[in-house]
Amino acid sequence: MEFELRNEEERRSKIMRPRFFRKEDEFITTRAPASKLKIYPMLKDALHSIEEDFFRIQLTEEEQKDAIYSCSRSSFMNYLPLPLNDSALIAARKADSTLRGIQVALAQATRPVDYYVYRIIQDNPGITSDDPRFFFADTVRVLLSDIAATVTQGRLDNLHRGMNLPGNPQKLLESEFKPLMD
Repeated sequence: MEFELRNEEERRSKIMRPRFFRKEDEFITTRAPASKLKIYPMLKDALHSIEEDFFRIQLTEEEQKDAIYSCSRSSFMNYLPLPLNDSALIAARKADSTLRGIQVALAQATRPVDYYVYRIIQDNPGITSDDPRFFFADTVRVLLSDIAATVTQGRLDNLHRGMNLPGNPQKLLESEFKPLMD
């Protein structure tokens, strides 16, 4: 049995290895091939917007309100980003207003995710925290948070540039790689 497993692993590694590179070449690295999910009828029925252009889907104001306000706020979540320093120039404030609006929308987008998890817990009293639906919901929340943090960094960079401050803008998360000079 062990021999069969080893042969199967060797066969898989040969299939996955690019045929025109030698394995021992230290200067060649391979990346995992991109995979595509083909849209099939049941997936289309489950995710109605999957075939639409992601960057052009825009809800009406009424649809936005229905999607967000039909779900309760979480008592732990802060839905409003910090305001901009009043000493910023008007141009920086205008750009910041747009970025802040994006942050508010991202924070509000967590409400349906939180409510979804709440409903799962209410409908399944003995459910454990390792349920894959919780992992999915947490992943969506973390991705929304990451985008919001990226926008926050953009706000800091924009404010720094708009006020012509010396040096580099404050970083939310320090890189593990330190620059040679600041």
